Amino acid sequence: MSWAKADKLIKPMVTRFHRYFLIALLVALAPLARAQNVEVLHYFDVTNGAGPSIDLVDSQPGLFLGGTVSGGSSGMGTVFQIGTNGMMVFPVSFNGSNGSRPSGKLVPAGNHYYYGTTQQGGSSNVGTIFKTQGFQIITLWSFAGTNGGRPEGLMLGLDGYFYGTTFLGGSSNRGTIFQFKDQSFAGSATLTELFSFLEASGTHSLMQAADGNFYGTTSSGGISNNGTVFTFSTNGTYSTLVFFTGTNGSHPGFPLIQADNGDFYGTTQDGGAENYGTVFKMDAAGNLTTLASFSNTNGSKVRTLMQASDGVFYGTTYASIQGVPSGTVFRITPAGTLTTLAFFSGLSGEGPSTKLFEKNGYFYGTTVAGGNFPGAGTFYRLAMPVTLRSRVTGNEIILFWPTNQIGFTLQAAADLNSSTNWIDSTNSPAVVGAQFTVTNSLSANAQFYRLKKP
Repeated sequence: MSWAKADKLIKPMVTRFHRYFLIALLVALAPLARAQNVEVLHYFDVTNGAGPSIDLVDSQPGLFLGGTVSGGSSGMGTVFQIGTNGMMVFPVSFNGSNGSRPSGKLVPAGNHYYYGTTQQGGSSNVGTIFKTQGFQIITLWSFAGTNGGRPEGLMLGLDGYFYGTTFLGGSSNRGTIFQFKDQSFAGSATLTELFSFLEASGTHSLMQAADGNFYGTTSSGGISNNGTVFTFSTNGTYSTLVFFTGTNGSHPGFPLIQADNGDFYGTTQDGGAENYGTVFKMDAAGNLTTLASFSNTNGSKVRTLMQASDGVFYGTTYASIQGVPSGTVFRITPAGTLTTLAFFSGLSGEGPSTKLFEKNGYFYGTTVAGGNFPGAGTFYRLAMPVTLRSRVTGNEIILFWPTNQIGFTLQAAADLNSSTNWIDSTNSPAVVGAQFTVTNSLSANAQFYRLKKP
């Protein structure tokens, strides 16, 4: 009878000619990983921007769109387009009147424009909403303070309108939730305040779940002033789901993500067992489970989280840890197994702060500082770990790995005592969704599988 140890990252074995990634049956080993170096593709140099802290989005084939909080022609930030090869196509600069210090992320809206916010600039210097296309930035809205200020970014709702939060403004000056409609084609734009934060304060984040409701976090406020998780319905009902206490996390501050299983996952920058931050899971009712607490050896100040095509979660830590001053990239399984994949230091960048973007077997991201120029930051990529997974169905075992991990051959062996025991699978991989799959009959004897790449 065969037993599958699925979703396992095994330390890569390197020979002179081949690199192997292994998944073993009948072996229950703790996951191992060897930290790898990030590949810097571009050094920001202040003139083309500094402090790239806006999440990357796909722009055109092979191109990303992002933003920097400073640098550029006026020192107030840029919107840039950059290729997967590190070639920067253009930077467009903010100048104060059209905004300053872009925030959040750029949002494609299906009309060839990308929408975003700035935390400063505009008519009252408390931020703007803008759209960009090509070499221009078009200011759509300037916040006045009373109707909100220092917006934290936009998201596109299921109804086709934009939604966001502000750090300032509202009835208690603790920020707002707003709806924005771009009607500039008709000569105007409309912003509607939907909610004023009363007790929860600090940075607010927002996402819309499959049920149509909005979910978000506040980095402070709540019972212990450690932040909250809230939900906001389309009819205007606001409810607090989680009060962070420190032991279960503190200062979340970043948007939740809804995983394939329907649960929500997020991070806190502080708190947890050693007060270095956490990764948590939450169901729609607000039941929270701490999956991992960070320590001074594997990272602190945990940033945004993403779920990759292999079903596993990846993210970054921003701040110092013992012996490594500049942050990490980490991997965490849905069960909470945490692995450090990469460390940052000096030339490779300092402070990876943007959400990782998966493309063609790599993760891409930016660091807000470090690099080849004083504090300007980097654009980097990191090879995505290859995860061979399996499931048993009846008398068959199905092995699968992501289609963006190309060039691998599945091999099998009856034991691990000889390097010559490995035999290429005679079953050609089929493509099912975003996975290569191979189906084999179960054997009465132990079987071991691995992926081989020349």
